[in-house]
Amino acid sequence: MKDAKDYYNIAVDLQKEDKLADAKMFYEKAIRLDPMMYQAYNNLGNVLCRLGNWERGLSYYKRAIDIKKDFSLPYYNIGILKHEKGMVMQSLKYLREAEELGMKGADLYLEMAEVLYEMEEYEKALKYFLEVIEDSEQGYAYLGAGFCYFKLGKMKRAKQMLEKAKALGIQVTEGELMIRKIMSEKDG
Repeated sequence: MKDAKDYYNIAVDLQKEDKLADAKMFYEKAIRLDPMMYQAYNNLGNVLCRLGNWERGLSYYKRAIDIKKDFSLPYYNIGILKHEKGMVMQSLKYLREAEELGMKGADLYLEMAEVLYEMEEYEKALKYFLEVIEDSEQGYAYLGAGFCYFKLGKMKRAKQMLEKAKALGIQVTEGELMIRKIMSEKDG
C-alpha cells in the first residue's frame, strides 16, 4: 500500500513530465493521507496556477505557509503570482519574505529585480541583477542591468551590459534602441 510520500513522489515526477492533471490527482492523494505535507500543498499550488486556477493555487500556497511558516517556496510563488497579476508592492513583500527565510539564487533575484525595476527603484533592481551576473553568465541579467544603468544615466555601463546580453544570445530589440541612443550621445 502506498503512503503519502509515495504519492507525493509520483506527483513530482508527473509534474516534471508536464502531466499536470495527473500530478494534481496524486498531490491530492498525498494530502488526503498526510494533511500536514506542506510541500505537497506548495506543489499543488504550482500545478493549479499552471492550469489557470490562480485563486485555488494561491489558497494552497497559503495553506503550506499555515503549516510551516518558515517554508520559503510558497512566499516566492505568491510573489511571482502577485507580480503576474500586476500587484508589484504585494509581490515584493512576499519575495522579500522568501529572501528573509533564506532563499537565494538567480530565480529569486531576477524576480525581485524585475519588480523593483517596475517600481522605478533602479539602484535596488541593479543590485539584484548584478548579484545574478556575479554568480552566472545570464544574458537576461545583463539586459536588466543595462536597462537600469540606462535609467540611471550611466550610458557607458548600459552599453557594456546590453552588448554582453546580445553576445549571450538575448534578443535585445529595445536594448539595441538604447545602444543607438547611447551612441548618439556622449558616454557618461
